Amino acid sequence: MASINGVTVIPRHNRPSPVQNTDLRLYFYGDGEQRNPFEVCAVYIFQDTVAATNGDPSKYLDLSAGSTTYGQIASSAVSSAVFIFSAGDNGDPDDSSFDLSTFTDSNIDGSSIYRGKTGELVVVLRPSGQYLNSVGSVVENSASATGRYFDIWLVRDVAGSNLRTYVNRFELFRDNFYSVTSPLQIKLKSRLINKYIEYGSKVDLIFRNDIAILNQDIDESIKNIVRDALVQSASISIHKLNEDQNLSPVYEVSSFVDTGDLTTVTNKDDILFTWDTTDLVDFVSDGNFGSKTGVYQIQLKVNAANQVFYSDKFRLIVR
Repeated sequence: MASINGVTVIPRHNRPSPVQNTDLRLYFYGDGEQRNPFEVCAVYIFQDTVAATNGDPSKYLDLSAGSTTYGQIASSAVSSAVFIFSAGDNGDPDDSSFDLSTFTDSNIDGSSIYRGKTGELVVVLRPSGQYLNSVGSVVENSASATGRYFDIWLVRDVAGSNLRTYVNRFELFRDNFYSVTSPLQIKLKSRLINKYIEYGSKVDLIFRNDIAILNQDIDESIKNIVRDALVQSASISIHKLNEDQNLSPVYEVSSFVDTGDLTTVTNKDDILFTWDTTDLVDFVSDGNFGSKTGVYQIQLKVNAANQVFYSDKFRLIVR
């Protein structure tokens, strides 16, 4: 399972249930690059029901013409929130209080908005979570039913700008638990999209994964559930390959242990790993490493359904 500091969490795209910790992330971009906004004020969780909203969050927003809070959460809608995360007194994501390393297995988590990598904001919706409302009373998480929800982030993009809302959706499921009468037979085939990288680049290594459930006695609907919640975590290894006999033929740059907390699993089970090639300069002083440019060997390790899959060893050229 995915985890944060040893606490099991289920990413929003991995069929979380109301009885699990749901990892809700927002990736923030500005001027073409991933970066932190100036201020993060709050995250509101609202139900998205067919009868009341049907995918349209406007019911919860202030859309009154001329309002000084136009586009923000309507004051009349706050009481409808099933949970509220606030940033407390300091909404600056660059502050150390936002660091994801401070995340713990706490039930009182309404003031817990975290920052992972730059531009990666995180909240975790917990079944037993609590927050303090405007009058200081403790309110329990009431996202206890299956169904669709909005997570609406109240953010100030840059200093001096108006507050903006960023609306996302997630769903809590009851059918992510299933039983079968024979062990799952899984085939996972991975391929690395990147082939060449210019030295000095900071890019995502992208692994595409094709997943097949081979059991012939499992209904297709169950197979779909399995696929949607299959990949639990992933890591990669990077080795430099040298032909020069005076150098180490295979030099380890990063191990699976090094990268386990640095990969991202997408909603399509692609695996992303951000590689800053300028870090390779740190190895040059080791006489066994050689040049920063050259051929590198990349391998993916995937944990899925309590099984461990290793990909082929891919070659990538840093030029």
